[in-house]
Amino acid sequence: MGEIWVRHRAGEEFAISVRGHTLPSGQPPDGAEAGPTPLELFVASLATCQALAAAHFLSRHGLEDGELELVVTFDIDEGPPTRLGWTRSELRLPRTLPDQIETAVVRAMDHCTVSNALRYPPRVELLVADTGALTSELIER
Repeated sequence: MGEIWVRHRAGEEFAISVRGHTLPSGQPPDGAEAGPTPLELFVASLATCQALAAAHFLSRHGLEDGELELVVTFDIDEGPPTRLGWTRSELRLPRTLPDQIETAVVRAMDHCTVSNALRYPPRVELLVADTGALTSELIER
């Protein structure tokens, strides 16, 4: 089981902690820079998962030389509800692949863990924890 912490910093800026790594995020008001937005991080997760799937597939077939790039474009559907409208992933390689390998690598990318989570949405639970007692205890120390 994984765990990610998101802590409020100031305004609409947050710090995300994942296995000892800290990433900034937020919703930049009036052009201020708070790091990637939550939607950009979501799309980046999809892109990274697809790129890993492509690299693993190509490596297993002796075709990976470490120079692949994945460019993902996306757009927001203003809804309602506001949400990710679409993504388009373009795998860029330093050489042309045979058609059957190209089809197979796209299939591998389409079945990465994040793609699967979009196709078969997970159960999402939302809870509110009363941390007042914990906060008071920490302040008294």
